[in-house]
Amino acid sequence: MATVETDTVTLSINDREVTVPKGMSLVEAAAEAGIEVPVFCYEPRLGAAVGACRMCLVEIEGIPKLQTACTTPVTDGMVVHSHSDRAREGQDAVLEFLLINHPLDCPICDKGGECPLQDLTFRYGPGSTRMTLPKRTHTKPVPISPLIKLDRERCILCYRCTRFSEDVSGDLQLVTEHRGANSIITTFEGRPYDGEFSGNVTELCPVGALTSISYRFRGRPWEIQNIPTVCGECPIGCNTYATIREGQVARVLSRNNPAVDDGWLCDRGRYTFPSLESEQRITTPLIRGGRGLEPVDGSTALDHIADRLRAAVERFGPGSVAIIASGDQTSEEAHLWARIQEQALGGGPIVCGPEGGAGWGELAAHSATIADLDDADLIVVAGATDLVHRAPILELRIRRAVDRGARVVTIGAGATRLDTLHAAEHVSAAPGTTHAALLAASQGVALKGLSDRSVILWNGRMSAPVATVLAHVAHASGCRVLPTPLAANELGCQAAGLGTHTPAEALEAVEQGRVKAVVLLGADPVGGWPGGDRWRGLMERAFFALQVSPFQTGSSGWATTIVPSPMPLEKEGTMTNIEGRVQRLRAAVPPPPGVLDGIVLAAELGRRLGLDMPDQPPAVFADMAGSRAAFAGLTWAGIGERGVRPEPASGSGQAPPAPHVAEGEPEGTIVVGYRQLMSGPTVEGAPALHFQRRSGIEISHDDAQQIGVATGDRVEVSFAGASLTGAALVQRRLRRGVVRLATAVPYVGPGELRAAPEETADA
Repeated sequence: MATVETDTVTLSINDREVTVPKGMSLVEAAAEAGIEVPVFCYEPRLGAAVGACRMCLVEIEGIPKLQTACTTPVTDGMVVHSHSDRAREGQDAVLEFLLINHPLDCPICDKGGECPLQDLTFRYGPGSTRMTLPKRTHTKPVPISPLIKLDRERCILCYRCTRFSEDVSGDLQLVTEHRGANSIITTFEGRPYDGEFSGNVTELCPVGALTSISYRFRGRPWEIQNIPTVCGECPIGCNTYATIREGQVARVLSRNNPAVDDGWLCDRGRYTFPSLESEQRITTPLIRGGRGLEPVDGSTALDHIADRLRAAVERFGPGSVAIIASGDQTSEEAHLWARIQEQALGGGPIVCGPEGGAGWGELAAHSATIADLDDADLIVVAGATDLVHRAPILELRIRRAVDRGARVVTIGAGATRLDTLHAAEHVSAAPGTTHAALLAASQGVALKGLSDRSVILWNGRMSAPVATVLAHVAHASGCRVLPTPLAANELGCQAAGLGTHTPAEALEAVEQGRVKAVVLLGADPVGGWPGGDRWRGLMERAFFALQVSPFQTGSSGWATTIVPSPMPLEKEGTMTNIEGRVQRLRAAVPPPPGVLDGIVLAAELGRRLGLDMPDQPPAVFADMAGSRAAFAGLTWAGIGERGVRPEPASGSGQAPPAPHVAEGEPEGTIVVGYRQLMSGPTVEGAPALHFQRRSGIEISHDDAQQIGVATGDRVEVSFAGASLTGAALVQRRLRRGVVRLATAVPYVGPGELRAAPEETADA
């Protein structure tokens, strides 16, 4: 009789029958049955198990020797014992071996009380030692970067950190040196561990070998409280814990949400919390008078703001006040400010973010989830710069997808880090024509296989023409689209009504004389947006200019009133990430004295302008859900710990017409300026992160030959009225005529490139 193939197997673990998928490891099968098998090196996010620590030894009937459960696949009829006398003897022996040279650092080790080695020694260890020889010692601690220190004596060589560096982040900077008993963890050629995701190894380490410098000796588990929240540094919305000790944030940890972050954090999200205590923070309202900016109390500032806004509308008419937001506000703050504009100020321009994305709604029916990347067979990343600068954790997700067999196609002006992946292909496109190249590629060989198992990541500015192309390609192929906004809550702010105009539309209203007053919500259009000179003209001529921000910025010099605002770790509210998931932001610590909560500030101002506005986050959310379609049907309690993603609009079902996209190469030099990950006020307030900033001016091989320079030579780039000088980075896969560099202002436009005289100072 023929055997019947099944996708599951049934086995016995500790006399408990378990049915699990074929190919699963014994460790995973035991977890399915609620049985603990002790592990150190095993971590499913790091890929295939390596069996390095030997802690998961189990007894399998019919096999004479103990086996490592993490590397042993289940088979039908297998009988396993993880707590038998033989298994416990093996586990005791492994722990005894690991502790031979492990230092007795528990009273001072930062891992104490949170240490798997400590926990498993209590539960599985022999309870005493036979060893009386002196323990081996190393120089300790060794700083492997300004963020991390390594205590080699504590290391148990589980290789979690090196596997992360090699297989997850792909930076290849943590390595093992020497062999056998002499093996040590170190960095490649002794260089500092310089990677955007380096802090993850401190959480992966099952002992206190790798620790964060910012947390060393700052707290013990019984002295701290972990507050669940989300990161407000980029639009991914990674889930985090903020560790609080004595009323201050002491560290930030990951809070694994497989649908969003898979338990990883970038170093910006992990290490910018010291900016909460930055000396550069504004903590007192300021009103400009005859002697410059003078401090006032919060109530006086609110009265003054309400008077000035009311006077602007009375003098210049409804719509004369523009609200310019950064997109980092909570959705509740955005909703209240939008109500103020709509109901009290006459509905003037509202701009959200320097890119002022238009066309998001057109893509709602084709929206992908972050988790869609895991099962995609084709991932298209369209944009001129590295994805890590806008949505860092997605890079790790794409790397894992490639390991599982996905193909990656990048479209842009030059190669990015994703092009180093073994399944990557590149389609060259001049700046400003990436959407045209995407449309052409979708109809040709380059994107053959684009289907409902494909995801397009738009890594750049969203505009109506771009949205039309993306919607057309998605409808024609069935693929899904995942745009990456520049601001952390740009989608949530727009959905809450804070983003009815693009920056260009607002500037046009200013220059036509329709806008006479401006409110800046966390935004710095003078110092950090394209067209800074034009924005400065608005500030200079404004009847009233209010800045609401945690820090003074390039726009502060022209503000007539400045009001401090809280930072994300000090706020309650919700944020919407790139996939449309609404998540809870919780206040880990209160704002400094003198800093009004963002919701209270907007609500109190609204009341002074004659509006009845709630001032508590749940009530504001309910008010928002009742009036903003994107939040309809959602409740504060229903958001939960993992967030909720409303079902995207289904669309009309009809294919949008094929868009007409103008083609042609731009003439002359085109400068692509991008905001790098390690930039902005919160990074300025965290000096330990500054070493991760990237410098240099990327130029093409052809342009380098034309002006007679090589990598390392000094070049000068002029654009938008500014001039920058720095070391050339010659890139063979960068298009001729394209210059790529990190700038304070996101910019794509004409410029000039020339070799710089040696005596020219850096700008």
